[in-house]
Amino acid sequence: MQCLENVESCGERGITSWVKGAPEPVQWIRQPLRQRWILDPLALDAILQLMIVWTSKMQGMGSLPCKIGSLRLFRKPAFNQRFKSVVEIRKANELHAVADVDLIDPQFGVVMRLEGVEGVLDASLSRAFRKNRLGKPAII
Repeated sequence: MQCLENVESCGERGITSWVKGAPEPVQWIRQPLRQRWILDPLALDAILQLMIVWTSKMQGMGSLPCKIGSLRLFRKPAFNQRFKSVVEIRKANELHAVADVDLIDPQFGVVMRLEGVEGVLDASLSRAFRKNRLGKPAII
């Protein structure tokens, strides 16, 4: 979904990146149930993608998200917003990685905090991710 703009840093303790937020629901869904997002789905997806980037670079394997321990939303999302995402790795081994993540609005501060974001690692995922190339999403 091409929501990662750039990675500022990536190391043993985590990864930091600028990410894109979602457009209005009507730009993705023909007849959305709501006119506003409850939480930003594209930014949330970006967080999960950053976990994949981190595990690929630091652990040498792709990962699949399997758990979010908690999610706290501190303000309603704005459309097409740009956020800084700070992923702090709490634990990582050959089986999984666990992190806490802050999604930060440069003007207002932390917008969303996720704790206990967990990804399961598997070497075969790296090959699968390289093969998977999606086009631009269509309105459903």
